[in-house]
Amino acid sequence: MPKIFALLLTLWMAPSVVAQDDPCGTVPDGVEVRFVFVVDCSGSMNSAVSGVSGPKRYEVVQQELNRQIDLLPKGDGVGLYLCAFSDEITTTLNYDSLSDAQRRLAKSKLSGPDFMPMEGAGTALRDAVISTLRDQQRWLQQDPTQRFVMVVILTDGEDRNSKASEEDLIREFEKIQLFERQFSCAGHLTAAEVYLNGPSNRALSNKRLARFVQGVDASKKSVQILPISVLVSSTAMTAHPENGRTTLSLDVNSSCPKELVQLQCPYSVEVEGRTVGSGRLPLANGNQVVELEFPDTFAGFDKETNGVVRLDISSLRSASGQPLTGSQEVPFTISAAANIDLDPNRVNIQPPSPRVGQAVTISYREVHGVPGVWSREDGGALDSFNNGWAVTTSFDTPGDQTLSLTGAPKAPRSSNSISISVPVIATEVQIAPVSKTLSTGDPVTFSASVTPEADVIRWRWELNGMKQASTGPELKIDELDQSGDLRLEVSAFLKSESGTDLEISNSRSVSVSEAPSIRVDADRNVVAGLELQVAIEAIRATQADLELRDESGAVVSKPGLSLNPILVAQSSDGLTFAQKVETIVVPFTSQPKEYELVVTSDFEGRQLEHKIRLKARPPKLSYKLQSPEVSGGVYQLGKAKKFSLTLSDEAKGLVSSVQLQREDLGDTRFAQLGPQSDGSVTIEFSEDPKDQYAQVREGDLITVTPSFFVGDQLIPAEALGPESWILKARHKSIEYSIVEPENQDGAEIQWGSSQSFSVEPMDDVASISWIIRGPESDVPVTSGPTVNVTFDQTGNYEISAVITRLSQGVAPAKATPRFYDVVQKEAKGKITFPEPGRKVRAESHEFEVNIEVSGSYKRVWLEWEYPNESFQPDPEYLVILPDGTSSGSSRKLADKRAMGIVVRLKAETPDGTVVLAEETASYYGPYQVMWPVLIVALGFFVVRLSTRLLGNQPVGWEICCSVGEPSPSSEINIPVRNKWRWWQQSYSEKHAPEGGITFGVSECLQENPSQRELVHWINDSKLSGCSVQVTSSMQPSSDGLIELEFASTPDGLRYIEAEIDGCRRLKCGIEPYVEPDEEIIFDTFDADEEPEEETNPFGLATSQSSVLPRGDLGSWVYLWGSTRTQSGNPKLLTLAFGIVLLAYLGTVAAALDYWVLIL
Repeated sequence: MPKIFALLLTLWMAPSVVAQDDPCGTVPDGVEVRFVFVVDCSGSMNSAVSGVSGPKRYEVVQQELNRQIDLLPKGDGVGLYLCAFSDEITTTLNYDSLSDAQRRLAKSKLSGPDFMPMEGAGTALRDAVISTLRDQQRWLQQDPTQRFVMVVILTDGEDRNSKASEEDLIREFEKIQLFERQFSCAGHLTAAEVYLNGPSNRALSNKRLARFVQGVDASKKSVQILPISVLVSSTAMTAHPENGRTTLSLDVNSSCPKELVQLQCPYSVEVEGRTVGSGRLPLANGNQVVELEFPDTFAGFDKETNGVVRLDISSLRSASGQPLTGSQEVPFTISAAANIDLDPNRVNIQPPSPRVGQAVTISYREVHGVPGVWSREDGGALDSFNNGWAVTTSFDTPGDQTLSLTGAPKAPRSSNSISISVPVIATEVQIAPVSKTLSTGDPVTFSASVTPEADVIRWRWELNGMKQASTGPELKIDELDQSGDLRLEVSAFLKSESGTDLEISNSRSVSVSEAPSIRVDADRNVVAGLELQVAIEAIRATQADLELRDESGAVVSKPGLSLNPILVAQSSDGLTFAQKVETIVVPFTSQPKEYELVVTSDFEGRQLEHKIRLKARPPKLSYKLQSPEVSGGVYQLGKAKKFSLTLSDEAKGLVSSVQLQREDLGDTRFAQLGPQSDGSVTIEFSEDPKDQYAQVREGDLITVTPSFFVGDQLIPAEALGPESWILKARHKSIEYSIVEPENQDGAEIQWGSSQSFSVEPMDDVASISWIIRGPESDVPVTSGPTVNVTFDQTGNYEISAVITRLSQGVAPAKATPRFYDVVQKEAKGKITFPEPGRKVRAESHEFEVNIEVSGSYKRVWLEWEYPNESFQPDPEYLVILPDGTSSGSSRKLADKRAMGIVVRLKAETPDGTVVLAEETASYYGPYQVMWPVLIVALGFFVVRLSTRLLGNQPVGWEICCSVGEPSPSSEINIPVRNKWRWWQQSYSEKHAPEGGITFGVSECLQENPSQRELVHWINDSKLSGCSVQVTSSMQPSSDGLIELEFASTPDGLRYIEAEIDGCRRLKCGIEPYVEPDEEIIFDTFDADEEPEEETNPFGLATSQSSVLPRGDLGSWVYLWGSTRTQSGNPKLLTLAFGIVLLAYLGTVAAALDYWVLIL
């Protein structure tokens, strides 16, 4: 069969659904698809789609066709055929290959006059459709298997102008179907009618044409009027059946999977006009499988058979609600089956080696539609099934059995024959050995089996020639009653196909010896708690265990019996007999109970046992009340008392405890008893708890009843007389007194104090009413176990109390009153600070204070006042201890200093609120390193300034020099401070011998070059080093002169101290004479040298080498010091020193206050 392609083509989709680049897919290579649109252009197409308003019908058609052309698949095989008609075909357009240019051309044609409605024109629909179908059929015939046509007719009315009839149109469609069957290309042409004017105006999709044309109602729509078309086919249209089943593989291809992925199309399969299967086929893209199972009508498929898959696509709607149209049938062919070739290796025998008489199943895989025929060589019967391909049989004789098989197909098919051999094996009966030595009385089970395993109908057992009741593979004997060698015979009956049961037998000898035994005997009715005599008899056994077991099987008595026989006798056969009597105690029980007495023994690995049932009843017990009096006596509540009674009867020695129950008091007392020879019992009650007897009314009757126990079990008892004591209740009398406060010394009390009073004893107290009488007015009556009285009146107070007792029926009691005298004393107080005291430095701190108060006051409190804080805390009320002391604390202080915290002790006294004491405290904040750093820094400045200020300062000092005698015109003045920064020198530097500032003669003369030229020796490098110095020890005279001193005296000059105008001057030079009023200080001539003496006009001798010419008056230089002021130190520096010194002293004082905490 030619290969048929299937294509799902979406002809119209809503814009919201189209969200792909290629919404309708691409046509595969070699496949050609033509989209045909037959458009009605009659005059009625100018009407609105719905009613009188809305878009025109031809406008909707043009809009949808334009959009449809954009959605058509891509590929060289995509074609477009447009046909416009009214009374006749007006326009036909055909595009074999739909390129982008042709798409634009086709859209422009649709918008042109060729596809506009013609006024007054009618509708010749059938003529236009027949003409179009003939054109498409001619195109399909050119390549029937690779071409597809999709025809959509868009019209709005019935056909009233066609020349062709409806029968002509039907015949045209039938020609196309015949063509498709001829080329096996069903579904290659599909057609749909889109009618726009309601179902009554549908022209082609009526009942007669519905199998060819699908109708789509678009009368209410202006968008999405085109249906979705689906093409489905099979790639292999020939099926090869096997065992009556085959599989059809269908291809469904969809270019719009979102619309069809959830859809399933109903289908039915027909073969030769009969429906053979149905189901639902998913329309998702891809390969879909249809499974077919053929009925027996087609068994064998002796010839080629045709079939068709019918699809109900038109009944479906897409996810967006659009209708579907497409091919409705997919034809296929079922090939004829081949001849039957049987293979002996494919025969199945179960079981492979059957036993004689065992059923065996022999089968061959069924050939569908063909019966099989089995036969036995020996002619035996066969039970066949599965259309003769399987049989069941059995064989009565062992050995190889032969069977043959052949098929029986219809002509012209044939089948060969095969033979097989079945090995049949014989069977035997096996008797299982007994694993133990058998004795008389033993239970035993004998078992047998057939080897190999076979189905046994029944069994037969015989023991010593006696037939047994068992008909199964086991023989159970509860107790062997014979001894010696016994013959055991067993037979098995197997089913045979001959109708007669097959019997196989076997036998063996069983040895049974005489068994040992043991027995026990005792009284069957016993008394619980008493001893029981047990007799034991044994045969061959010499040891035994005796146990008494309860109903649950638990051992309740086990004396440890050792079987030492009292009497030993020998029987004629050598058996040993033994007898013994044992004593056991039956456990006590308060209710009748059954026990099992069991004796067991182990003899040569055999367990011997004998049991008897016992019934135990409780023992009898009687009692009699002795003291106190049984009736009419008194029960003294709250006091100890004794009760006594006597016991008698069987259980007198068994009672271990006696319980007395006081019904009215809800109390229980026990008396533990040992062995009582006379049966007397005494129980003592200690003093009753007050919460018990307080609820008993005076005179009520109290019943005391005894109960008796053996261990923890209650034993019933019979009273010999009254069963209980009946006594009259009586409460004890109590005297109450008022307890004085612990801190009360005598009958005198301070005014304003508060005292607490209570009553003793507190036994049997329900409530207390307190009565306080004061000197001026009485305090209202209060109730409670204690009363707190504040004595705020001076004079006599009386404190009394009335006690209501818990005991019912007892009158209230009065406590002995107390009398006190309230006096008034002056209130005094004291505040002390414990360690670390009232001045504290820490990260945080709470000041604690100890308080001492004395005198008359009502209440006392502390008030704290914190500096520099507007909000002050509430008063702190104190609780004063009996010794007049108390304590309090401040709020927690942290970080911030609080200097001068005031704490006041106040009290409320008869004179009003007074301040008893007042103290101050200071919180210095956390430890800091600020003070040491500040002290060290300021101290450094003080020391530095002081060392600079010690000694004179050269304020206004000058060094004066002159060549020749001083005169105002020749005087040269050099300020000292230009060279000497006095405050930059320390005290030691100022007063050192080499200290001070030096001024050279050459340096002084440098200020006046004209005078410098007068001194000829100044340019001599050896002589120009002469200098004077100024030190801080020099004191200016009253006239402001400073006596200088030479600092450097080079050899070759004379150094003279002269007084001019009453003022001391220094002079240096080389002139050989000295004025009368001058004093030679020293000269620098060598002592060993004898200079040439020359007499100068002044009569002085001088060295020849040092004598200058007479006219050289500039050989002498005068030097002296002067000051404009007498003050030696600068005022600004002195002021700064004073300020720093005061700051330093203040810092030291503050640091001492912080660190040392002067109290």
